[in-house]
Order: sequence, then structure tokens, then C-alpha cells
Amino acid sequence: MPIGNEYHVKNDIKDGNIAPCYLIFGNDNYLKKQNAESIIAAVTPPDDVFNFQKFSGEVDLQEVFDAKEQLPLMADRKCVVLKDYEFEEVGKNDFDRLVSMVEERTEETVFILWFERIEFDEKHSEKAKRLIAAVDKCGGRNILINHRQTGELVKMIISAVAKRGATIQNDVARYLIEYVSEDIETLQNEIEKLCAFKKGGVIDKETVNKVCVKNIEQSVYELGAEILKSNVGGALKILDELLFLRIKPIAILSTITSVYTDMFRMYAAKNASVSINDIAKTFSYGNRTFLLEKAGKNLGFVSGKQLRLSLSELKRADMALKSFSGSDRIVLEELIVRLSYIIIKGESVDKA
Repeated sequence: MPIGNEYHVKNDIKDGNIAPCYLIFGNDNYLKKQNAESIIAAVTPPDDVFNFQKFSGEVDLQEVFDAKEQLPLMADRKCVVLKDYEFEEVGKNDFDRLVSMVEERTEETVFILWFERIEFDEKHSEKAKRLIAAVDKCGGRNILINHRQTGELVKMIISAVAKRGATIQNDVARYLIEYVSEDIETLQNEIEKLCAFKKGGVIDKETVNKVCVKNIEQSVYELGAEILKSNVGGALKILDELLFLRIKPIAILSTITSVYTDMFRMYAAKNASVSINDIAKTFSYGNRTFLLEKAGKNLGFVSGKQLRLSLSELKRADMALKSFSGSDRIVLEELIVRLSYIIIKGESVDKA
């Protein structure tokens, strides 16, 4: 069975057709929690100590197995949850036992495997693939829940703000997503702060800048924007702030590189008459297509030659950081100067 999403969970609950097993994973912890709790509530009240049992972290699988095999008490079904089990770290015997437990369908029990904090790599992990296959074998559902698309998040923000008596325009909602995060739980916290601050007024970009906590990635993107504007002083100031926050230099470089990679992809797409949606699909941007939109606007600052020279400088900086010799700060500061020089002069420092 193909991997499903939260809409499959919603339909199962609506139709009263709860599967015997659900494996819930993805990158949006809020939505995963919401869907897991919806399934639990559809099976049995979570305060039913006889028909609802939850296990998490390091646990004896025998206890989980016993709970799964026990019949419900004065009810048609019971629910057993195993959350954030470190399946990648356990030995072969324990993992094989987990797989067998999932494969064995129990009509009276709904078994939920829920990965909130534990990474579940369905594309590259052989163990993850075996769990997915086990869920399929028992007639269960594998549910992937990632951050919602930007358009969906914008509608959610506008609605949430309106319910609190304030207003926010479409472009400001998109800015809030870029500034803070696409994580719904984080967005909800920031919306509460914004609405409390404005007390029924209009939320604009200035309000977002004043009230909200900027995510680290956005700070690095702003660093890239300053480089493209040839504002060396502004770029160095942001770099200083990031290093003060103890952000790893290699992470800073990686994000700067992604800014240029996005631009190069858009440059290549433009020359090949390929749409932005095709590029987003090819490189799995998902709900981060807005990064390509920004990259398309940034192309006004650079030529194809400047992009190629810049990518060479980024590669040089990457090798320097990984050589473990010298100062990481100096490597990044020199990179900023070199990239800015390319924007201003159209050639590399070494050829000047």
C-alpha cells in the first residue's frame, strides 16, 4: 500500500474504518501528535487505563507485546502506542521481534508506532523500510506527515489571526513563515504573541520583526542577501551574530551555499525554459518552493559567470573549513569578501 498522509487518517476516522496498525512519521511534530491523538480518541478515551496503554523510549518489548495481546475490557477495541522507540539502535533480536509484533494483526487492538523525536528515514534506512513493509503486511497504514505547503500555512495563519480579532495580509503571512519557521507549533506560538501585542490591530512585517524570534536559517539567508547587495559590513555583522550564537561554521556555509545553489538551478531552468514547479519537484523542495521564488528574484544581481565563480569560492571555503587548519571565522569572513567582490567586479579576487 502506498504511504499515506493525514487526510487518510481523517477519512479512516470519519468512515469508522480504523486500521489495525498506524506508523506515523515525518517532520511536523505538531501534526504527528494531532493525528496520533485523533486515532487514539477514535478507538478509546485516552484516560481509559484498561484499554489504552502508551510506551515510549527505552522499553521492554515483552511489555508492549503483552499489552497488544490482551483483550479489551468492556469495550470492542483497545489502543496500544509505542512512541519514539530507538529501533535503529537496538540489536537484531529486538528489532526482529518488533517487526513480528507489527506484522501480527490483532483484531481487537489498534497498534500505533509514533516517531516524534526519533528520525525515521523511509528512503535510506533498511530498518525503516522493513517496518513499513510490516505495517503493509498486517493491513495497517504508513502515514507520512510533513510540514504543510506554504499556501496551506498562509490560510491557516490568516484564519488563526482573524479568530483572535486581528488581521494579517497574505504577503505578511508568507513573510512570517520565512522569518520564523514552517513548523505549525512554532507558528502558533508566534501568532499568539503577535495578536497579544497588536490587540486587534493589523499585523505587518514591522510587527513580525519586532515581536517574533527569527529562525537561524533565515538569519543566514539574510547574510546571503547582504552579500548579493555587496553590503560587506552588513554581512559581517550577521556573521558575527551567528557565531556568537554558536552556530557551527559549516552549517553557516551550507546555508550560504544553498542560496547560490537555488539561484544556479533557477538560472539553468530559465535557460532551458523549465518551470519553477518542475524544478521544485525534481529537487524535492516541497513546501519550500518559496526559496526558488526568492532565488529567481536574486538572479537580477548576478550573471551566469558570477554564479560559476561564486560556486568555486564556496567550494574553496568548504575545503578550508574541513581541513581543520586555521580560523573558521577568517575562512567565512574571507568568503564574504570574495563573494561580494565577484558581485561588484564580475570577476574573482585572484584574477584582479
